[in-house]
Amino acid sequence: MNPLEGILKPITAVINRQIKAKTPARELCNELSGNVMAVRVSNTALAVYLTINDGELLLSPDYRQEPDVVLSGSLFSLARLAAPGGEELIRDSKIEMSGDAMLAAQFQKLLRYGRPDLENELSTIVGDVAAHGVGEFVRGHGRPCDKTLANTCRKKVARCRHEMKLTLFATM
Repeated sequence: MNPLEGILKPITAVINRQIKAKTPARELCNELSGNVMAVRVSNTALAVYLTINDGELLLSPDYRQEPDVVLSGSLFSLARLAAPGGEELIRDSKIEMSGDAMLAAQFQKLLRYGRPDLENELSTIVGDVAAHGVGEFVRGHGRPCDKTLANTCRKKVARCRHEMKLTLFATM
């Protein structure tokens, strides 16, 4: 077994569980049946092929035929593609796409449906209360850090403006 397959297997199981739980996702999965999208890391041999068969998404490091859609870019850019606004990476040519753009959009929509609720997934391992606590901690930690950084930047800009005024008045 390819080491990458060992990593992809649990990811595939989580995504398929999410797809099966949502009617629009199941319908989209059936529409995409038989189609293949490749995601390739530029300048490496790393590639993942997304195929749809029997109402399930399959992730595999091997595929012998030409895929319907190919996305390729740096590992960092491909990771950013999953974030909100990731489509801009294609428009900005940070990720190259070849093949059917409409089909790529459908795959993207399916993957959004398949995105797991991490708190819910964690609850199957540690229980609801602990998972909720971890979720609250993670959600709560992002905001204070953002506020602290914003406050620090605001203070530094204000101090810099004040010093510039003093310098300007001193030279007059």
